[in-house]
Amino acid sequence: MLSGPDALTLSAALLMGTLALQMYVAQRRRYAIMPRRRPVPAHWRKWGSLSTWLLLGALIETFTLNADVILVGLMLDLESSGLYFNAFRTAGLMTLFTFAIELVIAPMVAEHFHAGDMRKAQAITALCAWAGFLFSLVIFSLFLVSGDFILSLFGPSYSQGVLVLLLLAFGLLFDAITGPSKIVMMMTGHERAYVALFGGIMGVGFLVQIIVIPIWGVVGAAAVNMGSRILAQMAIALYCRLRIGLDTSLLGVFAIQSAKDAPAT
Repeated sequence: MLSGPDALTLSAALLMGTLALQMYVAQRRRYAIMPRRRPVPAHWRKWGSLSTWLLLGALIETFTLNADVILVGLMLDLESSGLYFNAFRTAGLMTLFTFAIELVIAPMVAEHFHAGDMRKAQAITALCAWAGFLFSLVIFSLFLVSGDFILSLFGPSYSQGVLVLLLLAFGLLFDAITGPSKIVMMMTGHERAYVALFGGIMGVGFLVQIIVIPIWGVVGAAAVNMGSRILAQMAIALYCRLRIGLDTSLLGVFAIQSAKDAPAT
């Protein structure tokens, strides 16, 4: 069995090899992948504002997936940070299928929405919501039954973090319940609202964690993360329903027949 540093080295080597292979194939197929300065100004004038908000959205998502671990490490100790990290990354297994299917449906949602075909857009989001939810529910059930055993694979002491795992996992399960609301907002021109709603709520949750962690430790951090994620997902799902006209939640399956096509944008 590889040690931690050896495993990281192997992962880095595999990643570099994959990138090198991608570069080789792209060059063989004569893809324009190398940076060029000449087209940048015109491209930035046309897409710079949109790209900035999309980047902010991606940064916020990255922040919410990593800030807790750093905060726990700073305010408690490295052991608690390790326990929280393992629980969070294990809970993140629930999002694997949802993340993959969102990558597939993103261009489809954009195409049908901007063409005014709301019924097809609604059907796609409902399919994504239910597929992601069913997968997440299976993983969550596995955590309920064997969460302590799964965490013990990282070491005997980590099995005591099962409550942290379940709290974080329930927050991510709610992600699946509310469906691909983030992708819908990003693909329909509402990326600024996403940054404001999701980023604002998760930012407030981060501040609350600073108060809670010294009192309730990693369990408090996980509970605040769960609550913040539920509120944030509810907010953007409601925004999608009321402002965009697409119900991204599990209930969206009942909105397919009543969805009305709109003029193309």
